[in-house]
Amino acid sequence: MQYKYEDQGFSVIGISLDRDHLAVRNFMMRLDINYPVAMADVDTQVNFGRVFRVPTSFLVDRQGNILERFDGYVERSVFENRLRSALQLSGAG
Repeated sequence: MQYKYEDQGFSVIGISLDRDHLAVRNFMMRLDINYPVAMADVDTQVNFGRVFRVPTSFLVDRQGNILERFDGYVERSVFENRLRSALQLSGAG
């Protein structure tokens, strides 16, 4: 999805709740993850709220506003439909 919508300003950023940087790096290599992954800190958890299910996904606009939160797995088609709506609202779609 990142490659499909990157020309409209969409990008994927992962946030890991793990504390072990090496384990996260190995996980990324094993799954061939091609997007940046940040290590969550206290501020991240405060800004995005507690994460109780993995994965938890967010649609965030360019100003940093959370447009939508998805707790747990969400079908790709559902996420992509919401993404397209968000891009259209922002004038990028």
